Amino acid sequence: MSRSEQQARLGAVADLLANDEIEDIYLLGRERAFIVGADGRRAPLKLPPGTMEGVIEVIVEVLARDGKGLDGDHPCADGHFVDGSRFHVAIHPVAVPSPQVVIRRFRRLFAQSQGRLGQLVQLGTLTGGAALLLRYAVRSGVSLLVAGATAAGKTTLISALGGELDRLSPVVCIEDTRELDIPVENVSYLLARPASPNAAPITQRFLVQQALRKRPEYLILGEARGDEAWDFVQAGNTGHTIMGSVHANSARDALYRYRDMCLQTSGSLDEIMVLRNVLRAFHLVIYMAQLGPARKRVVTHIANATGEVSDAKIPVLHDLFVWDDNRLRCTRGRPYPNVLERLARRGLEYADVLQDRDWL
Repeated sequence: MSRSEQQARLGAVADLLANDEIEDIYLLGRERAFIVGADGRRAPLKLPPGTMEGVIEVIVEVLARDGKGLDGDHPCADGHFVDGSRFHVAIHPVAVPSPQVVIRRFRRLFAQSQGRLGQLVQLGTLTGGAALLLRYAVRSGVSLLVAGATAAGKTTLISALGGELDRLSPVVCIEDTRELDIPVENVSYLLARPASPNAAPITQRFLVQQALRKRPEYLILGEARGDEAWDFVQAGNTGHTIMGSVHANSARDALYRYRDMCLQTSGSLDEIMVLRNVLRAFHLVIYMAQLGPARKRVVTHIANATGEVSDAKIPVLHDLFVWDDNRLRCTRGRPYPNVLERLARRGLEYADVLQDRDWL
């Protein structure tokens, strides 16, 4: 299905997807609809009759293309439209009213002519010093964990960081629904798939294991949700550079979340051993949040995971940037040698980061 064909069949929803002022679209049954603007504004919406029927027809075709179904046995599914907008659909018997479609509109933030991290600095997501640190972190093979709540901007930041990779570096991305946009030439995407009547599920854990056979220089896991976290952490501890995201309430909570997902793999794993593995797999933890009435997406914390656990079983983090007085402030601290030496080998003068200027 071409983009023009899909837009025609989506009807009034296609106009919403083309509107840069809209971020989220909620279709609840055949009568109720709501939009959320990029500025946080919420408003009810009136759709022409028959709109939902056309949307569901397109969704069924999109899901079939991805090997997924939508019926009484599979009443919930995720996918994306041709323009990159992501949707979640739920139907009877789990959805009341039915059907329900929630769309996160694809917003093309990055201009081709500019560096992506520089554009995030212009948007206020990062300061210049923090962006410079992350640029060199990616270029020097520092493994990163990006954390935050839903819609905090984690995927956007990872896609921006991907713009700092060497264009010929072999990169493998693993996701359950395609969201990442890594602008290098030697990039491949592996997508998980739920079970269907004719096929077994393809899990993210299986894809992490397969990805390692592709000899990537950078392995990116769009979002960890289960036991794939253990294999991903092991990759980070065996010479691979990794980057991933996780839902969490703070930078430290992100490490606990990863520990808990790793423990799902086997009840025989030791909790402290697993936590140390997590801390040594990820060198930097980046936390993002939406702040203020406009829900502005910002980085609020960048910490160096030292690899150590305190006597109270708490991950030892060294703060590099923290949110203070309504801005991201450089703490003046330097990373531990596990990161600083890598950055120095790549040519970063850390004094430039401490000045917190826009170097990009």
